[in-house]
Amino acid sequence: MKQGTLNETRFMLKNTSTKPIDQIQLQASCGCLTLDTFKSMLAPGESTTAVVEFNSIKKRGWSNVFLILKYVANGKPTD
Repeated sequence: MKQGTLNETRFMLKNTSTKPIDQIQLQASCGCLTLDTFKSMLAPGESTTAVVEFNSIKKRGWSNVFLILKYVANGKPTD
């Protein structure tokens, strides 16, 4: 990717369990990642798409960025 460009990626999140997921959170490791709104509660078998945009305008060379997925299922937080 060239410096100064935007790159968009889509992730599908699917609840493959038999219990509902009560809350989903995605946390970005830096301000260069922007997250679009997605469903934060999923019934069993339901899915949603998270759209993430990486902005390389102020980046030079290699960048190591990541997302942290956290969710609450069955009343218990999980990383």
